[in-house]
Amino acid sequence: MNSLLIGELSPEQPSFEPTKNKELTDEFRELRATVERMGLMKANHVFFLLYLLHILLLDGAAWLTLWVFGTSFLPFLLCAVLLSAV
Repeated sequence: MNSLLIGELSPEQPSFEPTKNKELTDEFRELRATVERMGLMKANHVFFLLYLLHILLLDGAAWLTLWVFGTSFLPFLLCAVLLSAV
């Protein structure tokens, strides 16, 4: 698991990176604090709801195309395009 070690979990833990630049670490902590203050780390539930509706709409349109027009080549091709977009 040492290959997955990225850094410390808290500032009081010992450093496992002997060449770590303290200034660079401080700048990244400041950047993360700024990003969190701006609210960029919060999930937008409306986005995910619209994304789910998009998937369900295209899936329904594909199956409806096959149900209404049958399984000939052109409806099958349209259905394949719609399902690949899903």
